[in-house]
Amino acid sequence: MMRDWHEGRYVDAPDEDILQAAAFESLTLVTRDVSTIPAILEARSEAGRGHGRVIFVPTRSFPHRDIGRLVKALIRLWDEELNRNWRNRQRFLTP
Repeated sequence: MMRDWHEGRYVDAPDEDILQAAAFESLTLVTRDVSTIPAILEARSEAGRGHGRVIFVPTRSFPHRDIGRLVKALIRLWDEELNRNWRNRQRFLTP
């Protein structure tokens, strides 16, 4: 969770800073922000700057209250993609 990562330092940080820090640490960003993050990733790519892994969680497919369904889908994705290089990759999570 953002509030736990680096003692909450990135909770109110700009998306670009979050993506940069996550990439530096080879972390996966799991986000419901399907409107602004894709444009930022595209701009980073055009500028020759990579990113870590990004998993988009569409609210329509995973309502906020349905944590169990979200966790199951993330585990399934982990099992499917475990041995792949996810650097500079993004994916929409499916139920």
